[in-house]
Amino acid sequence: MLRLSRADDGPHAVGPEIHHSESVYLNAIDPSGPIGGFFRVGERPRQGQAEVTACLYLPEGDVLFSFARPATGPVPTFSAGGLRWEVLEPFERWHLAYEGTVLRLVEPGLLADPGRAYRECPRVRLAVDWEVQAAAPAVGGEPAEPQERPGEEFARGHYEQLVVVSGTLSVDGRPQTFGGAGLRDHSWGPRHWHAPWYYRWCTACSGPSFGFAATWLARRDGGTLRTGFVWDDGQLLPLGDLELATSWREPELWQETISLRFATPARRYQVAGRVLRCLPLRHRRVGETGPGADPGGGLTRITEGLARFELDDGRVAYGIAEYLDQLEAGRPVGLSV
Repeated sequence: MLRLSRADDGPHAVGPEIHHSESVYLNAIDPSGPIGGFFRVGERPRQGQAEVTACLYLPEGDVLFSFARPATGPVPTFSAGGLRWEVLEPFERWHLAYEGTVLRLVEPGLLADPGRAYRECPRVRLAVDWEVQAAAPAVGGEPAEPQERPGEEFARGHYEQLVVVSGTLSVDGRPQTFGGAGLRDHSWGPRHWHAPWYYRWCTACSGPSFGFAATWLARRDGGTLRTGFVWDDGQLLPLGDLELATSWREPELWQETISLRFATPARRYQVAGRVLRCLPLRHRRVGETGPGADPGGGLTRITEGLARFELDDGRVAYGIAEYLDQLEAGRPVGLSV
């Protein structure tokens, strides 16, 4: 049983855990480019800092990117490092603004070596001003009883919601209009980036009439969680019987094509995904605790793919294919999925 109230669209009480985190995330793609990306602010009040990510895929193939760990206060505000998320009407309307200096990656793969990317890539100014509106009801919440094992927490409370987005973006002072669709995510509770063994999170939305989110999460003990939802012609239905297969780009081992099959009580879906551009991110596991923590600072890899998804009935939706893997001997552990 999951509980979810209007108050959950705002900040939550900070828990006692040192790794307590509260994050808001938005992805949105304008299919005319395609142009779009994702923005996230994750605040860690017990550590006095936030994680702020800005990523924008440009039509010509370049990717604008920034990651920062600015200082944050004792209470989450959904605002840090140039990014601000405002709740205008819970679960209905929001405003996202971002302004900052970002890397311009002509070859996104350069980010596999962040030091080199930050030394060699030019900087530009990015400004985003987006109005965000609900396209479908929110899905998720907080379980009445804790479901996560100590040290393996990733999100005690979590929900997702399909949205439509409009507004402007500006690169080095050159503004342009933006109109697209995507998904927002709100999570709270202790977070360890090494907690999942691996996961695949594919989200897509074509506007107010269709979208989906599909999650395949593998635990270290071999267990898996396969879940998600579909919004189709005014019906919000749970996703079941999820099958997912990935072909990998060599030699980087980034997701290249994605085959998805899933069912709802109304029908079965077959979806072919193609990753247009992929951005490799990583998290070094320094100072974390619990199963899988590495005092030497092992790596968690997160590859962010701008993807085009085509359904078996011809409909097309753009979105983000986010793949997280722990690395063993430099290789992602989830290459079978």
